[in-house]
Amino acid sequence: MAEDQPRPYQGPENIEDESRLLFAFFDTDKDGKVSREELQQKLLDIGVENFARKVESIMNGSDQNGNGMFEYTEFWRWINQGKSTEMKNELLAKAVSEAKVIWDESDAKRLDNLKKAGDKAEKEAEKVQKAAQRAAGERVSKDDFIDAKMAVGVSRQVAAGMFKQGDDDGDGEISKQELTWLTNDQAASVGQVKEVFQSCVAKEEGSSSYDEAAMNDIVATFKSWDVDGDGTISCDELGRVLVALNPQLGEKSMKLLMGEIDTNGDGEVDIHEFVAWMSGENTKKKKMKKKAKEEQTSKIACAMHKQRAAEARDQNLQPQFEELQHKQLKPFFEAKKLTNVCNTFYPGPGSAKICKECNDKHAWICHGCGFISYYDECINDCSVGTFGWTCVQGKCPKKKCGCKKKPDFWQRSGFSQDVGRCSATVSKLIEAGKS
Repeated sequence: MAEDQPRPYQGPENIEDESRLLFAFFDTDKDGKVSREELQQKLLDIGVENFARKVESIMNGSDQNGNGMFEYTEFWRWINQGKSTEMKNELLAKAVSEAKVIWDESDAKRLDNLKKAGDKAEKEAEKVQKAAQRAAGERVSKDDFIDAKMAVGVSRQVAAGMFKQGDDDGDGEISKQELTWLTNDQAASVGQVKEVFQSCVAKEEGSSSYDEAAMNDIVATFKSWDVDGDGTISCDELGRVLVALNPQLGEKSMKLLMGEIDTNGDGEVDIHEFVAWMSGENTKKKKMKKKAKEEQTSKIACAMHKQRAAEARDQNLQPQFEELQHKQLKPFFEAKKLTNVCNTFYPGPGSAKICKECNDKHAWICHGCGFISYYDECINDCSVGTFGWTCVQGKCPKKKCGCKKKPDFWQRSGFSQDVGRCSATVSKLIEAGKS
């Protein structure tokens, strides 16, 4: 019989077995002797009439050394010779029943200990196997998995959800096999890759456009894809993203994805194409209406510029970044057919609140977002004093002044820089500005 199977109780097979079983049955304190009290209690348990007189009779007849107790030989002689067969059978039945309960409990404990030992051995073996897989690079921790996905623009929340789905055994790691199942389930096609990134941002309800927070996420994703920071995504950079999501996706998938995003067919993805792809708009089939396009472009521009401004501040390049913005205002005013009357530059942080040249701040460019404003505060709610500004109009000329336009007009069309140029990193922007 297998060791891990229950072992049925085997009752006594001969008179010696019966005698020892009955002796153990009577010897409740297990001291190797049956006392008068133990004998009395067992007879009482089986309902022997006049048990007190019976005990005296038994002890007087079988206790040869007169010590008031039965040694085993004395007990054997009494149980096999000095009593009725009917009483012995009744006592034996109770002894067998009690012994079976004790046996079953002991066997259940034995099986439980075997199971625990087996589980422990299995866990130890699994631990050793995982250590070997980890050393061979065939296991990925939760942090490493999430970091790898975030490096290509997947949000932490979505990456954590992907990991949870792949971590079948809940051990906080994903094995090579689990990773294969996961990628085949979540990123086996170009369409699924798109769904992964679209799930990282939320569209405005009932709209194909994105709110400011979502656009910031999209721009951040674009930035993470654009490894060399030149403002466009190349085929190689696109391939890196696919490999990070699913190593099994090769050149064919990369070409399919590039063909889907790169609507103008120049072999590179710019920020406008990327946003259109993320929003699900097919620009090959239809063009956006002018106002909708302006709104989307302004959101892209605002998100791009704010991220570049933060990047410049973090890299201690804010003075050069703001000076570059100031120098690039001329084309904007020419395009808008506006006159830059003042053009006084107030760099941040801690810039003045009122223009010292005009003693006013009627029209000005915020260096934090790059948008023109005809209002006391930045049109895009940039923190006053964190970044500088350029005064372009001190006093209102009352004719053809932008302050006659509603705020949403300048939120759509008031970006003073080149959106495409803002796609590049701050260092590249500054370097290009020098030339």
